[in-house]
Amino acid sequence: MSNPSSLLTAAAVDEVFGDGGAVRPSAASLPAGVTHRATREFLTRVGLPAELRGRAAVVHRPDDPGWTPLPALREEIGKHGWAWTMPERPEHRFCIGTIFGLGLLTLNGENGQIWFISESEGGLTLLHKNVESLAYYMYAIERNAKKYSASYAMSIDEKPDDPREEFDVYMEGARALAVELHTIDPAPFAHGPGEPWGDDGEGPWAWMIREMSEGAWAEWPRKEM
Repeated sequence: MSNPSSLLTAAAVDEVFGDGGAVRPSAASLPAGVTHRATREFLTRVGLPAELRGRAAVVHRPDDPGWTPLPALREEIGKHGWAWTMPERPEHRFCIGTIFGLGLLTLNGENGQIWFISESEGGLTLLHKNVESLAYYMYAIERNAKKYSASYAMSIDEKPDDPREEFDVYMEGARALAVELHTIDPAPFAHGPGEPWGDDGEGPWAWMIREMSEGAWAEWPRKEM
């Protein structure tokens, strides 16, 4: 399961996110600085989910509003006191999206890696080994929406012999999701897939999983799966 591109297809993304729910650009609309062949092929053939519900994570379209080159991004937001050490060959790096309240998603166009710029800490940290695993993380979270919904958790009341409480169901769903995502790409989990998530240097996905385990995503409007 180390190669998400063998698991994720355009049809699978469209089934979960709906028509128009993927960023699937033409080759001509990709920035010239995105030179990595496998990355260009994945983006144009499978694509990235455009957003998670509630805009928890958003991927921009390269033509509108555009993928901002890292030097231009640093110059713009540096005016507001947010800065970081520029990596080598920054002309091949682009801001492609955001994770709400946590930071920015950036793409290294030379190798397809996804790097994260935290709003609280600054600096770039490796988030995903490639664009495929970013796509899979967003896909799996949205695909599993029902498993951390309030209606699903409360359905245990219909089973008198089920000893679980509502928050046991949220925790089970979060644990299963964390293990699946860690198997696909362990990079976002600084200390493995086990809880506590979101503490001691964990990345943004682990933070989201902790919220799911606590029922924070239970009431979000999500389509039935």
